[in-house]
Amino acid sequence: MSVPSSASLDTVVRQLGYWWNGSWGAMTSRKIWLEVDPARRCYILRWRGGDFRDRDGQLVTADGVAVLGALHELLGADWTVWKYTGPDNLDLEEG
Repeated sequence: MSVPSSASLDTVVRQLGYWWNGSWGAMTSRKIWLEVDPARRCYILRWRGGDFRDRDGQLVTADGVAVLGALHELLGADWTVWKYTGPDNLDLEEG
């Protein structure tokens, strides 16, 4: 396995955060990923929900406000049930 050189690290998509609703069931498990693509200068918000294909999706945008709004909608009103892995402070200006 080759390791990317430092020159090519600007093209690697970096994960900013990952949310999981804590359910192991195939029909009830939901996951959300927030990534940044420096090469395309955009954020990628992806989500997957159980076996329902209509609950899968992706949003690609350069607008940090739009991606946070979509993330808020996906997490819903009771966002505390979601398990979060990522930095303590999600700073979209860093990406």
